[in-house]
Amino acid sequence: MQRALGMVDENETQSSGKRLQRHLEQESLSPYLYDGKNKNHYDPIICYEGRKKINGYRAELLIDICIAFKKAKENIALSPRQKIVADSCEIVLMAFAKVGIIATIDEATGYQYTRHEAAIRAILKRIISDEILAYEQQFPLSTYKELFRLWNVPFTEKNIKRKP
Repeated sequence: MQRALGMVDENETQSSGKRLQRHLEQESLSPYLYDGKNKNHYDPIICYEGRKKINGYRAELLIDICIAFKKAKENIALSPRQKIVADSCEIVLMAFAKVGIIATIDEATGYQYTRHEAAIRAILKRIISDEILAYEQQFPLSTYKELFRLWNVPFTEKNIKRKP
């Protein structure tokens, strides 16, 4: 869930749900995350990967989180990371809406019995890929790293946020 929502960078190995938990605890997002929900709504389900304890979450919470970030984006100023998460949430919502209508029609027509098992997964993957293109960076981060080096500007989080 963290990776899908842009809370963890591609090269990070953090997988225990700690980033997600930190976002869920942010005061600025609280009115949107907990609107009509109790404080336990986003509590993780403790899981184990071998002996390693990890946090799991009910699948439907992904949509609740996406809706909350979308509402927050419409109503408050978000931090740079929160904006990344909000953009990722919009992609997820649009993709699931498209796949949801396809699945609903398949269910109504009985087509789900004749289509290939992986067809919905393939459609979702294609839709998400198409949606992400609109948010894809023009240049990889490594390009900015080299530009910063040439300009003798420290490659820090603060300076990265100011990049064009």
